[in-house]
Amino acid sequence: MSLTLLLADLPRLLEDIVGSVLEGADVVLIRGRTDGDLAKAARAAGADVVVVSRPDPADLACVDPAMARLAGLTVLAMAPEAQTACLHRCHCQTVRVGEVSATGVLTALRAADAVPV
Repeated sequence: MSLTLLLADLPRLLEDIVGSVLEGADVVLIRGRTDGDLAKAARAAGADVVVVSRPDPADLACVDPAMARLAGLTVLAMAPEAQTACLHRCHCQTVRVGEVSATGVLTALRAADAVPV
């Protein structure tokens, strides 16, 4: 199954490099912009993964402030009659990609379960 990547907010040269390296590697590449909302851009593009460029890629607040605010949030949702309830936890995980190459990036994405089932 192919992986859909949204290339967004990348400098043109970096977008070209990432696009040419990953093209044909069982991925669908979509080029676009996030306009400050990664989740909305991902949904609109039908993307499994959004690839962006940020000054500090290790800092989630720098990558996406909205996602950073949700990290660690727990919500208990209850039915109006209190017959059922579900606990939802927003969990963000940061994993440094060891080898920034087509093989290294695809391996990291697949190991992180980014590929839809």
